[in-house]
Amino acid sequence: MEAKRYNHPIDRLQSIAIKLKDDELDILELFIQTGVLTATQITSKIKSTKLEIVYKNVHSKVQKLKKIKLLKNIKVKGARNNEKYLGLTDDGIYQLFLKRQYGILLDQLSIRKGQPHISYVDSFLRFYGKNLIFELFVYPYFERQTISVDNFGLLQKIFRYVAACCKNLETAATARQIALLFNPKFSWNKVPGEDDRKVLESLKEIGVLEHIDDAKIEKSYDNNILIVTAPQDFVTIKLNTRAFKAEILTGKNITHEYKITILGSDITVGTTRKLENPIKSTSERSRKIIEPYIFELLSNLEEDEIKVLAHDTKFMLLLDSIHTNESGYERLMELRERS
Repeated sequence: MEAKRYNHPIDRLQSIAIKLKDDELDILELFIQTGVLTATQITSKIKSTKLEIVYKNVHSKVQKLKKIKLLKNIKVKGARNNEKYLGLTDDGIYQLFLKRQYGILLDQLSIRKGQPHISYVDSFLRFYGKNLIFELFVYPYFERQTISVDNFGLLQKIFRYVAACCKNLETAATARQIALLFNPKFSWNKVPGEDDRKVLESLKEIGVLEHIDDAKIEKSYDNNILIVTAPQDFVTIKLNTRAFKAEILTGKNITHEYKITILGSDITVGTTRKLENPIKSTSERSRKIIEPYIFELLSNLEEDEIKVLAHDTKFMLLLDSIHTNESGYERLMELRERS
């Protein structure tokens, strides 16, 4: 798996505050049932429920979910030319674990209709079992056969762990990870002014400005563009708050980009550095998350769940490395020795 895919949820949390309405999360939940859907099928599924909205509004919400990369187009064999099928992305699955964990386990639409509780988790595992969240937080510690609807009680507990991992990742990405990866250079609001020198030194550092001692900085009336003039050099820096970046132009061409963070009215401009090994660092972070949860998991195991985990090689290796004295661990060890 590409390193970029592993870092993707962290990158998105750093740059986009995803705020979803309840009905948008409801739409994401529908994909648990069948894996792929068209806007027309979504409209039909929510008809005669409290979620019911007309096709035009469904289409609008679907387009928003595509734009923020929670849904993507899916090619379906035998589909008519005018049928555009959609499916969940890794980000969409992440948002469901973060905000609608029980919508993955139990079909909330049938509950709202007053029907018997239905679970489509087998469909979810069939269509989306190779999702990034599982690759990060589940498959390093559990064999794939353990993550099965046949072990539904155990699956519920593992899903609670996955939801906890997602919440931990969200906190890390919006706090510690931003501090680790973002290297501030200057404050947009302090230019022109006390941060002028920082701007010039930064531009010299990246090689777009050579002579900084005689350089001058002006700002456009709308506060969106910095104009830097120096002997033999002319550089503009254009703010793009929607994309969380500031574009550096020499002449008419964009040559470099700064990243920006926004806190209230303060805009900090800087650069980001990539983690040396994003796969390794993300996996190590997940390991720190899982260990305390393992203690909780061990203390709440049913007998049939113990039997399943006792035959899970990855999980038993994890337990060996944790060296826990929990009673569930002792029971697992006894069962493994008898097997």
